[in-house]
Amino acid sequence: MTPPRATRTKAAKRPTTATKRTTATKRPTAAKATYISEPLRALAVPIDTLRPDPDNVRRHDPRNVDAITASLRRFGQQAPVVFRTGGKRRVVVKGNGLLAAAHRLGWKYLAAVGSELAGDDAKAYAIADNRTNDLSEFDNELLAAQLQELNDAAYDLDSVGFTDAELQGLLNEIQADDDAPADEAEPDGKKAAAARKRRISELFAVIVECKNEREQLAFFRRMQKEGRACKLYVL
Repeated sequence: MTPPRATRTKAAKRPTTATKRTTATKRPTAAKATYISEPLRALAVPIDTLRPDPDNVRRHDPRNVDAITASLRRFGQQAPVVFRTGGKRRVVVKGNGLLAAAHRLGWKYLAAVGSELAGDDAKAYAIADNRTNDLSEFDNELLAAQLQELNDAAYDLDSVGFTDAELQGLLNEIQADDDAPADEAEPDGKKAAAARKRRISELFAVIVECKNEREQLAFFRRMQKEGRACKLYVL
């Protein structure tokens, strides 16, 4: 009896699916957002996910946005914006001017933190943030002195929100107050002036008093040419 022959069967081919390799579109990442201060980069979110507050009571005119833009361009982002959480959109409650300036600069990311405040609390916080700044004021004499120092160092005053004309106006205003007759000045005006002179005399070994601003500037430039360190102050 003849044994049955073994039959060879072909293994069925497993179904295969062809896959196409796709090249992922490169998108900017927060790590490359070097305009954000390094400690803040972990807080970076796509700028398109942030929305300006339609009920913001603070208006940002072109001059204000120009100043913020100049500051961001010079210093980068040094503080995060604040947005409301809990909704579908991240509505900014602090930093609307910064958001507008960042869009102008073409930034793709901003450092931002969420706030759980909602309703009246969120509204009150936004008002308080703006109002508390209004309740402070500059020490004009100290401000003028520091702006003058920056100006003498060829620093761009636009990045700090001032123009050369505003600095000159501030200096003129301080000079006019100093030149006012005693009966028109404040009762403690002489005491304040004396205190300023004492404070400056403690800082510098030599003090040269000039008749006017033109003479002061000419003397300052001469000292610079001679390589001498000096600073301008209005007493």
